Amino acid sequence: MFREFLSWGSSLVPEPIAPLEESGTRVRYGLTIALVLVATAIPIGWLQMIATTTPQGPPLEISRAPSDLEMSPIRFRAFELTDHEDWSPRVTNVNIVDLDENGEPELLVCDAVRNTIFQYQRLPDGSWKETALVPENTISVPARTEVVDLDGDNDPDILVAVFRSLTPTSDPIGQVVLLQNNGDNEFTPRVLIDQIRRVSDARSGDFDGDGDLDLVVAEYGHEFGRIFWMENRGDLTFVDRELMRAAGTVSVSAEDFDGDGDPDVAAFIPSEQEEVWIFENTGEAPFQPVQRKIWGTANFDFGGSEMLSVDLDEDGDLDLLLAAGEDSEYPVPTQQSSHGVYWLENLGDFEFELHSVGSLPGCSSIAVADIDNDNDLDIIAGSRFNNWHVDGTTSLVWFENDGEATFQTWKIADSPARLATVACGDLTGNGQKEIIAGSLFNNEPIIRPGRVTVWTQEGEEQE
Repeated sequence: MFREFLSWGSSLVPEPIAPLEESGTRVRYGLTIALVLVATAIPIGWLQMIATTTPQGPPLEISRAPSDLEMSPIRFRAFELTDHEDWSPRVTNVNIVDLDENGEPELLVCDAVRNTIFQYQRLPDGSWKETALVPENTISVPARTEVVDLDGDNDPDILVAVFRSLTPTSDPIGQVVLLQNNGDNEFTPRVLIDQIRRVSDARSGDFDGDGDLDLVVAEYGHEFGRIFWMENRGDLTFVDRELMRAAGTVSVSAEDFDGDGDPDVAAFIPSEQEEVWIFENTGEAPFQPVQRKIWGTANFDFGGSEMLSVDLDEDGDLDLLLAAGEDSEYPVPTQQSSHGVYWLENLGDFEFELHSVGSLPGCSSIAVADIDNDNDLDIIAGSRFNNWHVDGTTSLVWFENDGEATFQTWKIADSPARLATVACGDLTGNGQKEIIAGSLFNNEPIIRPGRVTVWTQEGEEQE
């Protein structure tokens, strides 16, 4: 979802900071091919071949979604979590958590208008209580959260990736912030690192095997960026160590992809060359991983926007899901045939096979849950870059798993529009999954507005 930040305009820009010494970057395919087209007038058929060929295997498997998707056989009722008075809501992340550890789920919401993290707790009467965990305008453009006991005091803290500016820049304005829990569910912000470029994601893991949690950070930047890990030296002090120089990383994941007992790092880098890399942890200290490019495509309109790690086929190893649909380079949504959800199936030994799950124009966000309670994992996807001027364009779908990891696409909603983030879980304890989505509006007109929307199940449609 973070690639669309490149097209935002905003007044939420901090004071200029002296830029870092630039370290270079790779050439972006889109610009390169466009210049070659102008200079040599390559026939459009050749361009299509170039744009759909992956350098690591056969062309992308693409199944174009029809514009008239069938409505979900499971009925959903939508409601807004709170009244949204913002003229232009900008929710960048929703996350289902249990901060007070009472067994009842809560929501964390990153708000890029009020620039804070909100906690939402469900009350006995079914209403929701909103609490700003830090004062408004404390964290400028929070991008993503992870709940983790980083200080080792046996209560959950909140790790926050801070994008800081909605305007494209490679200036060192990004941060990684910890909301440190004092034990009474009150939080104090502590900056773990600053003077870095805009941060789209940060995750925890013990990469060097010394018993404390380190961090891996996606320094998105703009023209320049990095992926790096932060070695924990104790007392919440860290030393950052570079893994790769690459701008535009949207997601990182700290998981054990080879089953050897230590966390590896996966990174989705779509802004330059649409690639997924894994940094294999060999188990040796210090952490000096082996870099492995597991997938890539020369289709510069692929539009990568998010990555999740999940054992989708439940075979005991972790796969990766990719959302593709970022479309901010174009003034009017183009609804590329490659937009939708993809599954990188883990075959072992860091070999991954790409499968198309299903299509959704402008797909920006994904979540995984067993929606229909049939003991397999379904996928939920939200669209931010669809053609919202056309009545009925889809904003939310779910992909029903038939138990063999093939999927049927079902439409849930066409409103609200511009869904930048989704999550799914049982919020009420009734055994059914609710879907939560956040909308991110950044320009006029504000069509089909919403801020944080919840969809609850109402049962099967009657034939």
